[in-house]
Amino acid sequence: MATRANDLAIYERHAADWWNESAPAFRSLHRVNEFRTALLDEWLGKRLHDKRVLDLGCGGGLLSAYL
Repeated sequence: MATRANDLAIYERHAADWWNESAPAFRSLHRVNEFRTALLDEWLGKRLHDKRVLDLGCGGGLLSAYL
């Protein structure tokens, strides 16, 4: 049986590896996040320091943890 592109069972099977930057299942997400956080630093600088950030439905929290 073919897997659906965004089959939630994939995430369940690999949940223990979510925060592991070297885990094959999520390595690409972590690499993209490195780019996004560098871009946010460039664009926003210290304007986010000491600010509260609300994350609503923005995925698994990789960017939220950074913010």
